[in-house]
Amino acid sequence: MISALKLWRLLFISALALFFELLLIRYLSVEIRFFLFFKNFVLMASFLGLGLGTGLAGHSNASLMRFFHPISGLLVLIALFAPELNLNSVFLPTGDNSFLWYHSTSVGYWFDLLLLFTSFFGLTTLVVLVFVPLGQLLGRALDELPPSRSYMWDLTGSIVGVIGCSLTAFLGLSPKFGIILVLLGALPLLTVRVQLIRSSMVTLGVLILLAAVGTTPQIPQGDKPAPEAVASEYWWSPYHRVHWLPYPSQKVDGQELFPGYLGFLNGYYYFDLLNFDLTKKPKAVRLHRQDGVHSFNESSLHEAIEHYSLPYQTKEPPKSVLILGAGPGNDAAMALRMGAISVTAVEIDPAVIRLGKEIHPMKPYLDPRIKVVEDDARAFMARSNEQFDLVSFGHLDSINVISSFSSVRADSYVYTVESMQRAYELVRPGGTLSISFAGLDWINAKIAGLLQKATQQKPFQFIDGYLGTVTFLVKKPAVGVSSNQFEGAASPWEFDGDVLSSFSTANIDESTLPSDDWPFLFLRERIISPYHLLALVVLVASAAIAGRAIFIRSAVRQAFPWSSFWLGVGFMLIETKSITELGLLFGSTWIVAAVSIIGVLLMNLFAVAIVRQYSVPTAALYVALFGSIFANFLIPYEALLPFPLFWRIVLAITLVYSPLFFAGGVFAQIFMATSISSRVFGANLIGAMLGGALEYLSVLYGFKVLWIIAGFVYLLAFVSKRTSKVIPVLSQDERLRVAG
Repeated sequence: MISALKLWRLLFISALALFFELLLIRYLSVEIRFFLFFKNFVLMASFLGLGLGTGLAGHSNASLMRFFHPISGLLVLIALFAPELNLNSVFLPTGDNSFLWYHSTSVGYWFDLLLLFTSFFGLTTLVVLVFVPLGQLLGRALDELPPSRSYMWDLTGSIVGVIGCSLTAFLGLSPKFGIILVLLGALPLLTVRVQLIRSSMVTLGVLILLAAVGTTPQIPQGDKPAPEAVASEYWWSPYHRVHWLPYPSQKVDGQELFPGYLGFLNGYYYFDLLNFDLTKKPKAVRLHRQDGVHSFNESSLHEAIEHYSLPYQTKEPPKSVLILGAGPGNDAAMALRMGAISVTAVEIDPAVIRLGKEIHPMKPYLDPRIKVVEDDARAFMARSNEQFDLVSFGHLDSINVISSFSSVRADSYVYTVESMQRAYELVRPGGTLSISFAGLDWINAKIAGLLQKATQQKPFQFIDGYLGTVTFLVKKPAVGVSSNQFEGAASPWEFDGDVLSSFSTANIDESTLPSDDWPFLFLRERIISPYHLLALVVLVASAAIAGRAIFIRSAVRQAFPWSSFWLGVGFMLIETKSITELGLLFGSTWIVAAVSIIGVLLMNLFAVAIVRQYSVPTAALYVALFGSIFANFLIPYEALLPFPLFWRIVLAITLVYSPLFFAGGVFAQIFMATSISSRVFGANLIGAMLGGALEYLSVLYGFKVLWIIAGFVYLLAFVSKRTSKVIPVLSQDERLRVAG
């Protein structure tokens, strides 16, 4: 009879492992900024650690959990004091091919590289090591139960972990709160009294540090906050850590003026919260930006007013306005000042919306003329049937990724040809499409190329003194007016700036214009940087060396489960592709990402239930798997966008999740037929790590190629299953005796 305690223990370990994994991905990308450059490496490192730990489950009686709390404590300690350790100023070699909002300090090229990779590989190694003990516990829990039951309870625990992490995000809780829960929750898993006492002391120390360090941001020395300035604090949203700092008060003609606040996301200066009502001598009101370390981009309130009012400087100012990426409300506030009657402000981050309601000097989002929509810009455009006099992208730029299982930025599907075409459709005839962006010249040239391809018009391009922002404006012809009448015409905008800039698109390779298949605005060419290649090679090589030592040269006499390994590779590729595409269909919001991950796990759970209940030939599952991959390769997901929401959901689930269901069925059959569950499961997790590395090939060839790679990988899984020879397995007592 199966012990209920063992089942619940397995569920708890699975939930704890995935909860901690998602938590670290969120926390480290905020506290240690170079993980924004090396996207999804924390995910791959956690899979590697769990896989290696699971493989170690039967090696000896010694428990590795005694190392979990010390390693976790060290990792948290480094993250907490990352600024003091200068980890957030480590030089990032983005080169000429990519762009990242990041302040760094360069000492010398080779020293910079040494410092970067020493820091990166050191922290990545800690992430691997912190998951090895959890993996060992998970493997032992799997081996103690019949495979047919253990896998279902493991999947259920994973679902609980995702729900738990999503709940902390929904409640606006800091990841620090989740770390405390993990450290406390792991204490009952320790069986030796001395280990329990030591781990409890480590947990208490981490708890004190988390409570004492980094609770409020520091105002730079020398700044004099205005009397009416609101004290800053950290707000956590599902996407960012948000805080704000007041601009210094300034005296103009003897009057004390307070221009507003600087807004920060994940420690980066990202936007202003400006008081446009200070119209008296706005050129005298200076906006000196400082983030506590760096001073940059000083400008005047006059330049900000000039910038935000530019799209409205026409003979007939727009009355209905759609703002995509509305931020804390500067664009919306200016729209009302310039005569707009109705404004729809779309912003994905609830904490940023809260800034516009509570902190912004003008409180724009409390005005009844402004309709605030918390949603992804692309998803809103897909659902909207309304047209507007002005559709404006308000400095829409994200540093976040769609989900913890993807390296695609949350704004990637906004800056594509298909997205611009849809935005142009929402512009009323005679209206305007506007994009404001502060970036490098080659990025501005790509945006100009996007607009020209999507609208068949050359955009008017202005550059102003506010953050060096370029504003692209496209006038949609009125009814009865042909678009070619605008060719060579003078600008219809009455702009009093003194610089008119035109970014040529003649030398832009059309294959580098972002599309829904290759949504990389911030990459100049289709190449993987040598720094990412080096990091990937080192990680994969380390996994191969450690995996060989644990799985092949171990005392457990069983052939390496290659079929399970390749299934893990393919599954990660499809899972990443599916979550990314669901973000395109329903929006790159945190709730869509969470539901997508839960859907993947539920599909596996359903596949296990079917395989347990019915005798399904493995060959039939593979035929269905290859057929569903082929269907996903042929059918573009954007073809589902015109369908009503209900049918879009039904069709998306059928199309996107069908390969995951059939692949889950194949793995369930292998898992339930194995003698040592931990080895099969560990190999699958290490394969998932390799799948995460192969995702980077989408930078070269687009996301559609992942289906081809997945099909080839599943073919390897099929062949390796047919040709594998399993050596008789020792009993549990024999394995422990040989290993010990």
